[in-house]
Amino acid sequence: LEGIFINGNLTLINGQARSEFVRNNAKLRLEEQASLIANLSVGYEDDRFTGRVSANYIGDRLQSVNSTNPELDVLRGKFMTVDVNIRFNVTPKFQIYTDVANVTNEIDVRYYRGIDGVRLPNRTSNYGRTFQLGAVMTF
Repeated sequence: LEGIFINGNLTLINGQARSEFVRNNAKLRLEEQASLIANLSVGYEDDRFTGRVSANYIGDRLQSVNSTNPELDVLRGKFMTVDVNIRFNVTPKFQIYTDVANVTNEIDVRYYRGIDGVRLPNRTSNYGRTFQLGAVMTF
């Protein structure tokens, strides 16, 4: 099992904010703060080769607050990406690599809170998969 690695972290946050100018000082979630953020990487590494698969997750979060009408708050949906990285040292001074980001082709969705939990679309961002192939030479 030499060379195999697992790395991860988990962040749990429970934060609130108040403002006398927003909804009569009602408690609100912190803007852009997810209550759950996590990532996990699994891979293998030796002197010549490194391969890694990483998953990154961010829970839903409050994007923006409407000062008087909660139905018009903009929320951002859960978002999880999976990335793959491969490195190969051809010689001690020459490396080739490939990276694939967002392998699962996740879409970033934003929506209005809506009435009675019926979410209304605000916008989506489809970043697609990103492929990168390259070489590094050290002098």
